[in-house]
Amino acid sequence: MNKALSRNVDSNIKKVGIISGYQMKEIDSSGNPTSSKSTLLIESGGKFSLSEGRLSFINTILQINNIESGDYIITGSSVSSYISISNCCMTMTSGLTINKGFIKLNNGSLSIVESEINDIHISGQSVIKVNEGSVDVIISKSSFSKIQQSGTGNGAAINADMKSESKLIIKDGSSFSECQSVGSGGAIYAILNSVSNGGIFIEGTSKTSFSSCISSDKGGCIYIDVGIGSEDKF
Repeated sequence: MNKALSRNVDSNIKKVGIISGYQMKEIDSSGNPTSSKSTLLIESGGKFSLSEGRLSFINTILQINNIESGDYIITGSSVSSYISISNCCMTMTSGLTINKGFIKLNNGSLSIVESEINDIHISGQSVIKVNEGSVDVIISKSSFSKIQQSGTGNGAAINADMKSESKLIIKDGSSFSECQSVGSGGAIYAILNSVSNGGIFIEGTSKTSFSSCISSDKGGCIYIDVGIGSEDKF
């Protein structure tokens, strides 16, 4: 088996072999994709760990339904890892405060297109964590709204630690509204350390918008730490 999904259940790790990648999407009785969204309830212990290859979610509602502390729901851990989220919704069961984020990219690439991330109360983490081994993170035509961070942390929606040629690209009318951080960067917090051709790029044919985002420290919408002792706040 070239790839595997691992699920930790009562400390016993079970793996399901995948020959040519993995996609989560709604299909009809004939096996054809539909336009309706399927719901994936993420219970205690539920997670996806990608060591190589591609993991795609299409037309899916990813809903955290537990308050368990731990690692992120989806983790990319090698340069060849590619996580794709398309026409999806990331949310949580109403009334909860979750203690884990949705996506952590240690290495590899992430694409979020035409998706909604909304109505999230999260403690001690960000919805998306990008570490310095990442390659490209592309967010296009997507919205982050009503994300409230508590406890400790920076950047309610995105916390990025970028180095060398790592890129965070936000484009084509993406939006951030009512994101609240307990640290710096209401919506986005980023550290740019020894970045050469990488960095943060906000671009596209239509404007990306930020509205009603606040932080308890610095940078209501975006806080960027450029190197040691050089900080830009937005």
